[in-house]
Amino acid sequence: MNQLQQNRKLSYSNLLLAFLISGSIVVLIYARYLQTVGYSVKRAFFGVFVFALFVFVIYVLLQLVFEKYYDGKHILYRQSILFWLLLSAMFVPHILPIPHYPQAPVFQKSSKIEINFRFLEENDEPVQLKGVWLSFDNRKIASSDFVFSNNWEENSNKYFIDSASQGRLSWQGKIGERAKLTIFPLDTPAEVTVTWDGEESTAILLGETIFFNKKSSTPIWYYGLITSARVVFLFFLLLIFFSLFLNIKSWERQRAVVFVSLFLLSTWLVYSHFQSVDITEKLDLQISYHNSVLAGNAPSPWQYRPFSEWVLEGGIFLASLVGLADSFYFGALLLRVVQNTLIYFLVYFYYRKLGFIREIALIGVFFLSGSLLNSFLKSGFSFNTYFDVIFYLIAGLLILRRSFVWFPLLMVAASLNRETSGLIPFLALSVIWDMKNRKTDVFFIIFSLICWAFVFITLRIIYPGHEIFIPYDSPPGISLLIYNLSPAPFGLLIRFFSLTPIIGLAVVQRWSRVIKIFFVVLVPIWFGVHLIASVIGETRLFLVPQTLIFIPAFLFFVESIYKKIDGGRFSEQNSTLLPL
Repeated sequence: MNQLQQNRKLSYSNLLLAFLISGSIVVLIYARYLQTVGYSVKRAFFGVFVFALFVFVIYVLLQLVFEKYYDGKHILYRQSILFWLLLSAMFVPHILPIPHYPQAPVFQKSSKIEINFRFLEENDEPVQLKGVWLSFDNRKIASSDFVFSNNWEENSNKYFIDSASQGRLSWQGKIGERAKLTIFPLDTPAEVTVTWDGEESTAILLGETIFFNKKSSTPIWYYGLITSARVVFLFFLLLIFFSLFLNIKSWERQRAVVFVSLFLLSTWLVYSHFQSVDITEKLDLQISYHNSVLAGNAPSPWQYRPFSEWVLEGGIFLASLVGLADSFYFGALLLRVVQNTLIYFLVYFYYRKLGFIREIALIGVFFLSGSLLNSFLKSGFSFNTYFDVIFYLIAGLLILRRSFVWFPLLMVAASLNRETSGLIPFLALSVIWDMKNRKTDVFFIIFSLICWAFVFITLRIIYPGHEIFIPYDSPPGISLLIYNLSPAPFGLLIRFFSLTPIIGLAVVQRWSRVIKIFFVVLVPIWFGVHLIASVIGETRLFLVPQTLIFIPAFLFFVESIYKKIDGGRFSEQNSTLLPL
């Protein structure tokens, strides 16, 4: 195949890709913002115009990327497309949509209703149907919209039937999520049997109106459509971003792109967090939690986690200094922005220190965003959880640098924040085999463990006898373990972890020695304790093992695939740059 034929074939492929990406974007915009219960010809024409515009712009952009950033290399371009599509598919559990029922009839389920009347008494006069209504989405479907069996007689839009016979009405069409069927009483008692989408219900119609209610589930195909559209759109963003990023020749510009990207990601995650129900509708409850910890009367274990509340007080003070009316809200917002920004930067540097190249480290940050996005269930602000991640990441960097002088100070703050930090010294001791100043390093590590124990005990002496909070009426132990093993919490855990632990464990032979050691020291204890002592559906509790171990383990797989494609040559081109 000559160059001209290859270019023509690639042009057709890019056009097809542009159609697919544009369709995904249009579907996502329409499903999220523009759904209505009716049809509009004007909106349909406008949608076609927007779709065509997207196709043109995206096609031109793809052609530009191929020619400018892939130097016309067909194989490299196709391999890159497959690589980013594979990563987007692996991201699917993170972005599974909440199955909200669609408003637009084109997306709604088709429903079938059949109503049968059997009269309990015989009358000399025909029985008149007084009314049947089907209502949903502010729509009301009257009796006249139903299909009547042949034994009904119509007279001036009124329907009659002989009481000695049985009458039937039927209706079929698109239906809203919640629908109500109303049947008004007749002059003669009757047994009414309603078969609604295969479900049969029977009631006696006497002197009062009877109702039948139906709640429809989201169509599977609609759920799949939204998921597929999200994957395609995500693939497009990854392809464009990394194509641009990998071709930046200046280290300073590449570093700026990394820093801006990390900040924007962290800000977006904070915005998503602050849209959660625990904050938008239960802010007063969060304020009471904060005040109870400061007052010393919060239940265990919150009372023994004062560090984050002290820091929050500083944020509230700063917010009040600049004259913000809701100082608690804006103080909390400021703290979460700082926390998320710290987490993203520390994660990036941690993955780089593990030996991953820049683009692989950024992929790790990208997958961490998916976990953070699925960690807001019943979380409130959860400042201590995010500080826990920060302290573990700082500890991880110090361990990789074999720098343990700051460990005692780190452990004082970490132990005041959350008792789960007690495993940090053991992670440090696990690399004793590779310490240059073994005696000195071990001294600082042991001293840091003593600091943790001192703070742990002192807090319980200062605040004795605080009652343990019991979640979901399941006390810690066997009762909570049984609850955690039920399907609902595991579904949330799958959305949180995605495929990273499974794929990471599948390539355990590729792991670095330190990740293997961290896994052995941290993961069994962490999962064992949390299974019997906490609610695993509150997935933020697993951010530490996900961030420190599972995502890096997954990145070893990503790196192995990345090196096999020609796209890896971009890293060789950038290898002369200073490390980030």
